[in-house]
Amino acid sequence: MFGRRKPKPQPQAAPAQASAAQAPAAQAPAAQRGAAQSAPAQPGDSTSPVRRHGRRPIRSSLAGTRVRDPHSRVETFKHWAAATIQYLRQQLPDDLDDVNIGFMSLPPYEMPEGTHSEEPMFWLVSPREHMIYLFRAPIQRFRGLHEPDEVHRRMFVEWCVYQAVCEYLGEDPWTLLPGRFEHY
Repeated sequence: MFGRRKPKPQPQAAPAQASAAQAPAAQAPAAQRGAAQSAPAQPGDSTSPVRRHGRRPIRSSLAGTRVRDPHSRVETFKHWAAATIQYLRQQLPDDLDDVNIGFMSLPPYEMPEGTHSEEPMFWLVSPREHMIYLFRAPIQRFRGLHEPDEVHRRMFVEWCVYQAVCEYLGEDPWTLLPGRFEHY
């Protein structure tokens, strides 16, 4: 019949003398032995026979599935941009006190009313709403870097945040923080 499997024959135990470690199990009642052998294995049990497609044990995070990967592109971008925003808020507390800075994956198809930007693919500024939008995917996927390593990608994210803040405030980048970069 379909769907039924024949039960596997149980191997016959060789008549041997039980060792001291096996003696308590051999003397236990049959009901207790059967219950201990038929108990399902727990997912965290090291003797768990559960396999994923027959190859390896089931994968699960120690902290669970709801914890975000701290090294993902999204989290890395948010960390770099937030650190830059925090620095600019410390340097310009009066100018950036009421500004909200948000992150979006992609720019909108059409520019909303009251917004403008010199670089609409990277950020969008809305002075009426006191909002700056940074677009993650175009910034991270930018291919114009002369050295495509992590340091230059981070500097480009910081540059985009700085330029967006300059555009929001109507300032030139070299006048926003005078004297900050003179030692270079």
